[in-house]
Amino acid sequence: MALCYELTGEDIEKRIEEQPSLYNALIWASIGVDLGRITESNIDEWVFRVNKLELTNKPVERWMIEHFVGLKTNVANLTRRQWAIKHNPLLK
Repeated sequence: MALCYELTGEDIEKRIEEQPSLYNALIWASIGVDLGRITESNIDEWVFRVNKLELTNKPVERWMIEHFVGLKTNVANLTRRQWAIKHNPLLK
């Protein structure tokens, strides 16, 4: 299945232009973190999962993810428990 994505909200072009590589990385990271959207309520979960999987060269901070609130992908959401079970060998 193809990965589909969309960024909604204000100043979309500006947000993408300011951090194009992070925008692209978060789209692809959605597959590993099993979160299909970035919302105000799940930013901390995004930070936790991206950093736990070490998907970037340096730790991701909350402000980096906040910048892309409104990003939507067609990735299914897993609870932290479901996600931890799926990635158990990586989390030991």
